Amino acid sequence: MDKIDWLKDAFLQNWATTAITAILAVCFAVPARWLLHAFGKEDGIKPERRKYFYGAVSVLAFVSLLMLQHFNKLLEDIRHGTTQMQKGGLQASVIWASVASNKLQPATNLLQVGTISSVGSGHIANGLDMLFIVRVANSGQQSTAWGWKAYGILPGGKRIEGSIPSIAAIFDTSDPKTNQTSVVPTVIGPYSFTMDKNLPQSLSASPLTTGSGTIGWLIMHLNGLNTPETGMHFVITFDDVYGHQTKIEHVWEPPFN
Repeated sequence: MDKIDWLKDAFLQNWATTAITAILAVCFAVPARWLLHAFGKEDGIKPERRKYFYGAVSVLAFVSLLMLQHFNKLLEDIRHGTTQMQKGGLQASVIWASVASNKLQPATNLLQVGTISSVGSGHIANGLDMLFIVRVANSGQQSTAWGWKAYGILPGGKRIEGSIPSIAAIFDTSDPKTNQTSVVPTVIGPYSFTMDKNLPQSLSASPLTTGSGTIGWLIMHLNGLNTPETGMHFVITFDDVYGHQTKIEHVWEPPFN
């Protein structure tokens, strides 16, 4: 019964298209008659049976046209799905944000961060370190993430170029024997900062598959700032393997996390 469901749907979904298809199917009887006449076979069919023959040709043509429409619709759905997947891509949003020294040091006694290089301006001097927990989801084809950039925009509109340090280690030295990772409360529950969750490193080699997501963290450094101003915008961008850019923007305003 399921095998003919598509035929029933073809009748019901669009009566106008079905009616036009039926008219075209009847027209197939004309070339069928021409072919019979050309090959001298028309006289071989008794006159009283010819109407059944041409009727059968019309029905066969009608069903064939419906099948072609059905498979064409399937191909259109496949093409549409592929196009939507290509139009999709990586989306990201901030779950939690904090000034690294303010938020983590009271909870962990001392936060040690080893920096081997940076993504961005490349020059790290005294300034502001912002720590972000970010959710990244993928609605397109599987992809890694690369080309991370960061900058801040002060309330007055001035732009400050930032860097994203390439982290070598992040741990709590209050207990050097265990090196327990720092934990903070977020809307998704307690979150721990471990190296496998550092986004620039993890997404550089491990692609996000279609429909999947990940939650990780990163640090933005802005030279010359001591504290973030209320209303300040923090912007992070990165690219997928197809060159599409994803932009994350977070406004620093109460509550400050």
